[in-house]
Amino acid sequence: MNSSTGQNLACIEYRTAIDMLMRIPLFSVIPIEAVKVLACLGETENFAAGEIVFQQGEIDDYAYYIVEGEAELLLRTEEGEQKIRGFGKGDFIGGFSLLSNMERLFSLRAQTDLCCLAFSADGFQKILKQFPDAAAEILKEMASQVFRWEYGLLHGDRKLCAKCTSAVGVTLL
Repeated sequence: MNSSTGQNLACIEYRTAIDMLMRIPLFSVIPIEAVKVLACLGETENFAAGEIVFQQGEIDDYAYYIVEGEAELLLRTEEGEQKIRGFGKGDFIGGFSLLSNMERLFSLRAQTDLCCLAFSADGFQKILKQFPDAAAEILKEMASQVFRWEYGLLHGDRKLCAKCTSAVGVTLL
């Protein structure tokens, strides 16, 4: 992590953290007891405007919930840096990192001062060991999210190029 680390839940109340986590689809499917433990394990991370939250190409195991502020997702290519999209209050980024150490495909940069709850894979794995039934529910939710994403690509307002259409099929995995 690249920022100043606060104490657990330093910028928000414990009850507020639970309410926030229950609004995240990935966590809304697990028992409230597991959400409470997750809320205790979350740490506040503060990033100044312009600071990198995570860098494309690095391998890390943190997911972030934006409590306050805005961030932009960036893709570095041979042509330079390209903004993919923005994120703001209430957005959850990096959920797959809780399940496996993966190389970041993008960078995330704070556009404004940013306060996030950061969750580590180690902490999340402890929750899954303590609440083993939660893992199946999380996997179902992740599969559902991938399906909705792919369905949106195929049937949404945007037309896919022929090359892009041949690359879909994630839900076949």
